Amino acid sequence: MKNTINLITLIILYIPIAYTTLQIIKDKKLIYKIIYAAASAILVYYTNYIFLAVNITFLLILYKKDIISADTDKLTKKIGINDIVVLTAGVLGIKIIFALVNIVYVIILKKFDIPLQSQEIVQQLASSPPGLFIYLSLIIIIFASIAEEFCFRYFVYDKVLNRYMKINKYICATVSAAVFSALHANIAGAPTFFMLGIVLCYVYEKKGFLASIIVHAGFNAFSILSILFYSKLGGF
Repeated sequence: MKNTINLITLIILYIPIAYTTLQIIKDKKLIYKIIYAAASAILVYYTNYIFLAVNITFLLILYKKDIISADTDKLTKKIGINDIVVLTAGVLGIKIIFALVNIVYVIILKKFDIPLQSQEIVQQLASSPPGLFIYLSLIIIIFASIAEEFCFRYFVYDKVLNRYMKINKYICATVSAAVFSALHANIAGAPTFFMLGIVLCYVYEKKGFLASIIVHAGFNAFSILSILFYSKLGGF
């Protein structure tokens, strides 16, 4: 079941990236498109978030150098050191608030005897040797943040719901955050993922794609530090 969910998540993350890339090479010969689609699908299957993030980074470089035109300036919007400091401090603040909300939510679930289980990746991290812990941490903090921001904030929230379907931005944020939360497939953490999705839409809207990646990566980093600290206390 977990492998099925992971595969579905990868497919959902892969589609926006593949679509965007294929649109860029739409004037190329069909054989090139087939080669890209086949090769990228295989690489995603075997490398998961790594290839997704590399593909997105390559696209961003092309946008930055004006080799190809981005369909929104949010993809190329720059941020300064002050922005990074403020965003990082903000991440710590929302992490604390979200944790308090989630504690209340979990208490309510337990009152109704609803079975709860940590995410598979959380269990993996808590029981991993140092080398694997570092590897998984890099995947979660860097590669997953890039891939998920491209999919949920740029593609779902902005490109599809907001600009193509012309839906109210508040509804766009709510829908994309709901999908973002659902794909994490963790009932105990649902409020946290949903609220994070809303916050990331706001950051993306105000500060751009890079800023939303920084907030997402920072949130994941603080989460990993929490797991590390809790596991040292014998919590897992």
